[in-house]
Amino acid sequence: NEILKEKGQAIFIEEFQHKNGTIIPVEMHARLVRINNRDLVVSIARDITERRQAEEKIRESEEKYRTIFNRAPVSIIMVDKEGNIVDVNPYHLENMLHGARKKEDLIGKNLLTEPGIVASGVVPRHIKVLSGEFEDMREVSLPPGEMGPALLVNIRGVPLFRGDEVAGAVFITEDVSEQKKVEERIRESESNFRNLLDNSQVSMAQAAMG
Repeated sequence: NEILKEKGQAIFIEEFQHKNGTIIPVEMHARLVRINNRDLVVSIARDITERRQAEEKIRESEEKYRTIFNRAPVSIIMVDKEGNIVDVNPYHLENMLHGARKKEDLIGKNLLTEPGIVASGVVPRHIKVLSGEFEDMREVSLPPGEMGPALLVNIRGVPLFRGDEVAGAVFITEDVSEQKKVEERIRESESNFRNLLDNSQVSMAQAAMG
């Protein structure tokens, strides 16, 4: 092994086949030593099957997370413990910002100082999330600006922990503007129907009295 000759030690992974046919990954730690004027190699082998399995589970978990993150029909913003943006999903860029800003324009910016967040008055509740509390903010009004027209949104803040310490947070924002407009139209229709019904009853009563 050229690395072993050059540096005097080397770490490499080999795969061995068990007599039952199972392939076992082994991490080899080899060191070149000189004893009685002879160069000898001392090796320590460690079965890393469990580590490989754990790494595979982590990769699968990351792939699932990334798929959800990229395809979710809501805005997702991840921040560090200081509130600096570390990631945003495509929906946020395309549907909340309407392409006005790129991902690289947002990474590193502090969410707590973003104009829309400041103007909407939810900074104190975002700070609570960064201190370890869950926050469910309903019908928050985001003013018009870089995000386009004014929006009515629900924001859910979820703190992220590393051990007992807050490492950051995820803010999930759902645009409910159209939903509220539909609900308002339904209420108006119900009100109009009730008025029509009341007027009809009055007319029928008057006709009966006449």
